[in-house]
Amino acid sequence: GKIDIGTFATHEGTPGVEFLMGGANPPSNLQTEYSDTDPYLRVFHMDGTCMYPSVDTGHCHHHHHHHHPLLITKDACTALITHIDETATQQTQTHPATADIRLPISQSELARLIGEAHVQALINLLPTTTKTDACEIVLRRCSAHGMCINFHRDNALHTVQVALNGDDQYKGGRLVYATPSGMFTPPRPTGTVTVHNNGIVHGVTKLEEGVRYGLFFLTR
Repeated sequence: GKIDIGTFATHEGTPGVEFLMGGANPPSNLQTEYSDTDPYLRVFHMDGTCMYPSVDTGHCHHHHHHHHPLLITKDACTALITHIDETATQQTQTHPATADIRLPISQSELARLIGEAHVQALINLLPTTTKTDACEIVLRRCSAHGMCINFHRDNALHTVQVALNGDDQYKGGRLVYATPSGMFTPPRPTGTVTVHNNGIVHGVTKLEEGVRYGLFFLTR
């Protein structure tokens, strides 16, 4: 079975949904309900610089070397968006108006589109030994306006997510993490990479306008 990457819907009655839909203040108790797994969260700039936790906290060491590998380029992001859009056009002829397209892609096909070096650099961010064995790769194109993704924990063990277009190119649709110190919404310009485990509660605010593109690496 496929690993679930969250569903855009109205999610009425779920914890914190008023906040995600643009209304109430954030709930304070979301992370504490799930204390059985330590939350893991890293945010990287496309050039490999760690944005969260900030460098001065000392948590964000890269595994091997001090010069960061370039994780992805704007051109690579554009190539993937083109690939999804072409597929979406074909799909829409058979399934009209699919507002949230998820396209599984093999590692070799991804490497053909963006180069093996970027694929390896992204997979290397997975904090696990079985990096490629159980790794699912999914491209996503979402235009589900008026919908959010409820606060949840993933059933994927680890998730690497690349923002293929910047958060200045759509309105709403913000990735929000419920951290022990409160709600955290990382800025996600094109090429931003987030890495998290299934111990951290997160959701996505209501997508109001535009299209949101992502690349996901998921491990079991």
